[in-house]
Amino acid sequence: MSTNELLEHTTKYIKQQEEKVEGMKKMKEKLQLSSEGSSTSRTHNEDIIEVRDFGSTLEVVFTNSSGCINGSSLLGEIISIVKEEGAEVMSASFHNVGGVTHYTIHSQVRIN
Repeated sequence: MSTNELLEHTTKYIKQQEEKVEGMKKMKEKLQLSSEGSSTSRTHNEDIIEVRDFGSTLEVVFTNSSGCINGSSLLGEIISIVKEEGAEVMSASFHNVGGVTHYTIHSQVRIN
């Protein structure tokens, strides 16, 4: 591969990475707004949605401790938002400990 080809390839890759980061930022904002909007119907904000940005991957952790909402319904809603924003859901899981359910979604930005 010539130097020019390598530079072109690198430039294209950097632009793709920048687009992925922007997409992840938008998705993060949308998920945070979604969690803020739905927290008004919860008692004492006992349910928590955390969004962790790891560059091209995103982790969403939802903790349902109040029992005021259907966690699996919200899990489906969060997965839909993640997909709408252009990420691919790599895994989704949950576990229950002492009446508190923890849902975790791992996603990765799709490269077009």
